[in-house]
Amino acid sequence: MIIFNLWAIPILFAIYLVHVGVAHFFPALVSDYIVSWSTGVIVTIIGALTELIGVKGRLFFMPIWFIGLGIICLQLGWVGSVLLGALVVVGIIWLFRYGKKQEAKEWQVAQEKLRTTPVPPSENEEVFWGWVRTAVHLPLSAAYTPEICEHDLKALQAIQRVSPRLEPAEQAHFSALEQFLDDARRMQKPPLMDPKLHSTISDFIRKKAIKARANRPLQTAGDIPPVHPGPDRCTA
Repeated sequence: MIIFNLWAIPILFAIYLVHVGVAHFFPALVSDYIVSWSTGVIVTIIGALTELIGVKGRLFFMPIWFIGLGIICLQLGWVGSVLLGALVVVGIIWLFRYGKKQEAKEWQVAQEKLRTTPVPPSENEEVFWGWVRTAVHLPLSAAYTPEICEHDLKALQAIQRVSPRLEPAEQAHFSALEQFLDDARRMQKPPLMDPKLHSTISDFIRKKAIKARANRPLQTAGDIPPVHPGPDRCTA
């Protein structure tokens, strides 16, 4: 489970600094009586400003500015509770629609990537794993269609042509995904992918892409040096 994303760290640090500054210059604003109000306002403002400039901090998948609004609403009694409930419902609907829109966009990009670059570039780690992350489409809902299954199978076959060096456990991830896709593509309505498998594959590809470096050549299975047997020992 993702508790927070990386953007949340600098945002929370900025909130802390602003809170310390307010406490130093305007101590009355953070007194025991209104500290919750002040905290809610600071969190909302910092969260909204960073969101506007593209720094999208998330805690439990929720925008930080939304959490600030929640803190403010809780100070309004039952009226605030009702308002917070309405905001949560609106937020869930927005997140659902945003997720579907983002997923559709990623699907279009994945198709274009595989069409224009049918074989992943292998001059270095960064371009290779960047290609894999873009071309292999893993729907957030884990809901597949025969078309997506066929697409991902082609992407996996292209990856196999390059033969990146993988640990046995990593190779097992790809094998499990390939088996699921091969079975699901024959069905008119493919089943949902097992959440554990979906999470494992997604995290594996994401971490590979993040750790990849442009100044490191991609290691392939053919780069593994052969193992030479040691000299025979003579027994007396």
